[in-house]
Amino acid sequence: MPKYRFDAAEKLFQEIRSIGSDIQLYKKNILTLVGHSHGGTVAIHALNIGLASWALQNNVRVNLITLNTPVIRSDNPKVSLQYGTSINVLHTTVPETVRHFHIYTSDLVQHKGGASFVKNGKSPIGIGWLNGGTFSKSTDYLRNRPGAAYRTFKNDTTVNIKYRPSIKIYKTKKYPQYPAKINLAGITMHQGWRAGEVKKWLPKLKQAMECFSSRELV
Repeated sequence: MPKYRFDAAEKLFQEIRSIGSDIQLYKKNILTLVGHSHGGTVAIHALNIGLASWALQNNVRVNLITLNTPVIRSDNPKVSLQYGTSINVLHTTVPETVRHFHIYTSDLVQHKGGASFVKNGKSPIGIGWLNGGTFSKSTDYLRNRPGAAYRTFKNDTTVNIKYRPSIKIYKTKKYPQYPAKINLAGITMHQGWRAGEVKKWLPKLKQAMECFSSRELV
C-alpha cells in the first residue's frame, strides 16, 4: 500500500539522518541505497521528501539502485490527482548528485504491481490490474485507470540496466504441517535479489557506474 511505503520512506530518511551526524560512517562520503520492488519506491520517496537535500548539505553523494521496481508514470491523471505529480519518480528538484541505476528484466510482477488506487473506500492497494485495471498500459492510461506499471524510467538521468533472468520454480516449506508448496515467484522474473540473479546483473551495474563516474564524480 502506498501509505505504508510513504511511512517507511519517512522512517528511512529519519534513520539515515540520525546516524549520519557522523559523516565518517559513509565511506568517501557516499551513501548507497538499494531497494528491491517497492523497496525502490521507498528509497525514491525518501530522497524526494528531503534525504537528497540533506545529503547535498552534508556533501554526501548518493547512489540509488532500484531493482525490479515498478515505474508509475506521472502522466496518469488519476494517480497524479491522488499522489501528486509522481509516485515513484525522482523529483526534478532532487540534486544531480543523486545517481540512479535501475535494474530490470521482463518482470511480470513489476509490470502489474505498480498501480494504486482506493477500492470500496478501503486503503490504496498495489495491484491495480486486479481491481479495475487491465494488462495494457496504453489501455489503462487512455481510460484513466491506474493499471499496469512501466519497467523503465524515462528520463535523462536514470541509467536503465536490463539483464536476462533465470526462470526457476522455487519450492518452499513455510509451514511444517503442510506439504511443500511451489513458490511461483521464480517464474515471474521478480527475483533479482537472489544470489544467482545478482551474479547476472552486478557486472552490468559496475560497468555502468564506472562509465558514469568517468563522466561525473566519485
